[in-house]
Amino acid sequence: IGCSQGIISILLGRRGKKVLGIDSEISRIQYAEKELEEDPELKETVRFLCDDFLNCKFEEKFDCIIMGEFLEHVFDPILFLDKAMSLLKENGRLIVTVPFGINPFPDHKRTYYFTELFYQINERICVNDVCFFGGWIGFAADKKIQGNSIDINRDLVRKLENSFFYVENRKQIRIDQLASQYDEIKVKLAA
Repeated sequence: IGCSQGIISILLGRRGKKVLGIDSEISRIQYAEKELEEDPELKETVRFLCDDFLNCKFEEKFDCIIMGEFLEHVFDPILFLDKAMSLLKENGRLIVTVPFGINPFPDHKRTYYFTELFYQINERICVNDVCFFGGWIGFAADKKIQGNSIDINRDLVRKLENSFFYVENRKQIRIDQLASQYDEIKVKLAA
């Protein structure tokens, strides 16, 4: 969902997976289809659809639904999570990644840390893994797993804090660079 230029779809197709990438932006789908032309064998396993996910009528259920860096672009993620759940097979998997923390992108409608999205997903499907990678956070959840999801334990909190440190450190480095540039410009203007 929100496949953009189709990078993940094509990578999965190269691993033999049958993939449907959907995005509402025609220019992104056109780009993805152009990339597909470069590798004709993928046309048997990968296809793209330009449509509004919420209003699209799907004829099939899916083994896995990936929302990669998508939910931060929508006002109401619950609508998308509920629709995704209705399209997952009984033993299906949901994978969600979002930027972690505040991002300066004007098209982002939401900021995500951990708990809000964890509970939104976990109320619908069992979250069994959380990954922090750089400035992103990822959740993997499975329908087939019954019972408890992952534990919010010391190891998870440590990973969360490391991710906060990574994001904040990058921002502090940028602030320091801008302060240095400002000081250099002040010196030049004073001369």
